[in-house]
Amino acid sequence: TNHKLSALCSRMLAKGVMTAPKLRYPLYVIIWHSQKVCNYYRDICRYLQNKPKLKLSRKLLELFSYTNGVVQAYDDQCARTDLAKLVELYTDTRKKLASIDSLHFTSEEQPVLFNLQMILNRVSDISTMLVSAEEVKRVSNP
Repeated sequence: TNHKLSALCSRMLAKGVMTAPKLRYPLYVIIWHSQKVCNYYRDICRYLQNKPKLKLSRKLLELFSYTNGVVQAYDDQCARTDLAKLVELYTDTRKKLASIDSLHFTSEEQPVLFNLQMILNRVSDISTMLVSAEEVKRVSNP
């Protein structure tokens, strides 16, 4: 489903629907990263579905909760971009990623950990595209 949605968004951008030509590239990249985020969540769900007896540690559940909060915060920024908030989010996300010690997680938790880390990487990459889109808008509308 997420592939269909991202394909629809890409087609709309290609046709110029509600988008200035200079904004298309950052939006394509945001769509691509968003699709990847969905894929990582899907992979977590599939993995956990195949491991019904797996008990996730409190530390991993806290990281899962943190990741969900970051994804929501970036989603909010897509609707109303605040550059200062984006920089803060990006900095906090990168610090969190740097602080994760994979040795504290079991081998069965590692696939979930990997996907959570990839989600955090992708959403922080989205922030650079949001900044780029805001810069394009600012330059285009002085």
